[in-house]
Amino acid sequence: MAATAEALLNGAVLGDGIVPAWAVFDAAWYLETWAEVAEACDGDTGRALAHYLETGAAAGFSPSPLFDERWYLET
Repeated sequence: MAATAEALLNGAVLGDGIVPAWAVFDAAWYLETWAEVAEACDGDTGRALAHYLETGAAAGFSPSPLFDERWYLET
């Protein structure tokens, strides 16, 4: 997971400047979509990425509308 966290924090750019959908983290969407996360983070978008990396991904919380974390975990 450390590599994923580093990739997210550093932009996760592939060749030709393409950012893969899995690397797109939308903090506002994440908090709006997952009410329990918004509560745990006190609505702070600055804490949202840390939550996702520490517990959200494993719990199946998608990081953005472009990536379905639950589908990914199940396949």
